[in-house]
Amino acid sequence: MATEIASRLGATLLQFASTLSNAERDNLKLILMSAAAGLSPNGQMPTDPTKAARFRLILGCLSNLQPHSCRIPPDGIAFVGRLPCLSDQGLQELIAESQARRKEAICEGSYVLGCGGPIVDSFSASRPLLDFVASHAGSVTATSIASYLYYEQPGNGLDPHVDTDIFSVNLILMLRHERPNGKGSHLVIYPPEDDPKRFLLDPGECLLLFADSTVHAREPLSDGEMVNLLTIGFQPIELEVTD
Repeated sequence: MATEIASRLGATLLQFASTLSNAERDNLKLILMSAAAGLSPNGQMPTDPTKAARFRLILGCLSNLQPHSCRIPPDGIAFVGRLPCLSDQGLQELIAESQARRKEAICEGSYVLGCGGPIVDSFSASRPLLDFVASHAGSVTATSIASYLYYEQPGNGLDPHVDTDIFSVNLILMLRHERPNGKGSHLVIYPPEDDPKRFLLDPGECLLLFADSTVHAREPLSDGEMVNLLTIGFQPIELEVTD
């Protein structure tokens, strides 16, 4: 019964969303994102059937809000694995720049945010990277927005959320992950119709995600653990359809 009610409510919400302006739809996305975080403390799926149905409802609505929803895979993931257009030398240059930018980074509560630098700015707009992203996520344009993220303290992480339109398509690249106990904080993806997917990326590996439409989280760090990653934002290009 809870699932049936949630399904009807989801259809009503999406119909309502189709009448909204872009700004109003963004506000709806924020409301749904806050509700998702409230239903899944510390990133855990709700065990109560009613709350689980509500959580699934939110996941489904978020995955269908954007104009490019037709190109989003069921799990929101366009690619996961070693980034083929990044050489070992290029990876080391990004790691070195990330370490240099750390001293100017700003604490955002559960993580530390560092602005991009000339190396990542050049890489994020490079033709090989754009071609790679387009081959997996469809036509995109570079936003020229790239950020270094640092998770350094026990408990650091991110609750389930979706990204802003600047990161509609988000390339999440692992630069460094220290996990002394052998375990580690995972990147968690919440598909609307499947169980959560947990990823433990190695340096040089990436996950390409429709991040404005797919709920995702960073699990809390354990003692002695450290995560340093790079995120690069892209925006889908909606091609005009002609008869």
